[in-house]
Amino acid sequence: MATSTKATAPVPDWITKEFFVDVITTKLARPVSEFEITDLNVKPATESGDNYASVLYRVQVTVEVQGSPVVVPLIVKALPNLGITNDLIQSMNLFPRETDMYGQVLPALEKLYAERGRVITFGPRCLKLCSKPTTALVLEDLRERDFRMANRRQGLDMDHSRMLLRRLAQFHAASAVYCEQNGPYDDKFQEAMFAEKGRAMHEQFQKLQSDFMYMIFSNWSDKGKYFAEIMVG
Repeated sequence: MATSTKATAPVPDWITKEFFVDVITTKLARPVSEFEITDLNVKPATESGDNYASVLYRVQVTVEVQGSPVVVPLIVKALPNLGITNDLIQSMNLFPRETDMYGQVLPALEKLYAERGRVITFGPRCLKLCSKPTTALVLEDLRERDFRMANRRQGLDMDHSRMLLRRLAQFHAASAVYCEQNGPYDDKFQEAMFAEKGRAMHEQFQKLQSDFMYMIFSNWSDKGKYFAEIMVG
């Protein structure tokens, strides 16, 4: 079957059936000889204005296993290609922290609970990390486990707030035990997003933002230029 793409934005050419072969091997715990990827359905996983520092795709991989079709839902996160904004994101070291967190830290924290007979998860299972053909990670789609994204403008109700705080406390406890057993976390986790080494890049980005806002304010109303001058002053 041909690959079908129902995205409103272009789908990168590296999202192919071949890209997901090792993902499906891990997800289904089957060798390549026992399945065949027959179709991909790819669409954006976020809406315009969601302000993520990655490009996210929701992918449904149709796999034929022993003559029967199986649909495997996945999330693909990749670095964007946005010129200076891309340089800014890289200077923040966001993606390396994220890949290490999903690929190493969270599984290690979950293992601490598993060793004590408790099943605790802190995020989606990471099925693939790669730097070629692009820097990306592939995660299970939590919709498969009936999770839904809360409306960020409405917030959470009391039951979900308590659930969240309980899991956050479990995360903090496990992270402290892991540090005691294995020593300090990698240096990339010790540095905040806005580090001194990225000052020049942040200032350059901020100037672009300020110039843009100045232009918008200046044409906003009769007094727009006045407010624009206050903003930059």
